[in-house]
Amino acid sequence: MQPCTGLDMHVGNIREASLENILNNSLVIANLRNIYEKIEGNCRNCEHNYKCYGCRGNAYQMTGNYLASDPTCWLCGELTDEGTAFICKQ
Repeated sequence: MQPCTGLDMHVGNIREASLENILNNSLVIANLRNIYEKIEGNCRNCEHNYKCYGCRGNAYQMTGNYLASDPTCWLCGELTDEGTAFICKQ
């Protein structure tokens, strides 16, 4: 079981625990439920954080931390050398 399709992180196995148990006891799920209090870096203090929390999948894939700021945020980013993605430089 994964929290979303963009976040390739194991949070439990429904063959070993009930869905209710996984949702109630997973630290990852608890952190994502409280994302506005748990998010780190630039996203935590962004003026848009009341309506946006970045892509948790991008954060995890690029930093290894699903609570990190979204490195591809277009609000604070600069184009990569390839000109294909915005990377947060702050």
